[in-house]
Amino acid sequence: MNLAIAQYNDIVTSATEIATIAHLQGTYPKEELEEKRNRIIEMLQKSSEQEELALSYIQKALVNIQAQ
Repeated sequence: MNLAIAQYNDIVTSATEIATIAHLQGTYPKEELEEKRNRIIEMLQKSSEQEELALSYIQKALVNIQAQ
């Protein structure tokens, strides 16, 4: 369960970073916005992978609890 919680904490961190980038969007030069856009896409993909991993940890924990 601790691994699953850690994965979800990473997702929250990514979401916070995305929100910060979006909030400051007007302050970035146009060229830098493309780089930020690509970074957001990467973070969203990573978040999806982290969620799948977190869910697998939860499933394993449930199996262990049921086995006891």
